Amino acid sequence: MRRTLMQKPYSSHPDDHYLSIVLCEIDNTLTPYVVWLKNSDCGGYYDGFYAESLDKAVENFNKRGV
Repeated sequence: MRRTLMQKPYSSHPDDHYLSIVLCEIDNTLTPYVVWLKNSDCGGYYDGFYAESLDKAVENFNKRGV
């Protein structure tokens, strides 16, 4: 199970409209939060940062994208 908590654009460049940064809660007891680069054109998730706490995940989310 994956639940999106936050989402923002990857960049402000129009050619990157299909890319976004997402913070999700996942079904994992050790690292229940993950920040991914999402490609909405193909539905893929890449470059994951897995975190034990929401605070660490939000910190990583804020460092990425615009």
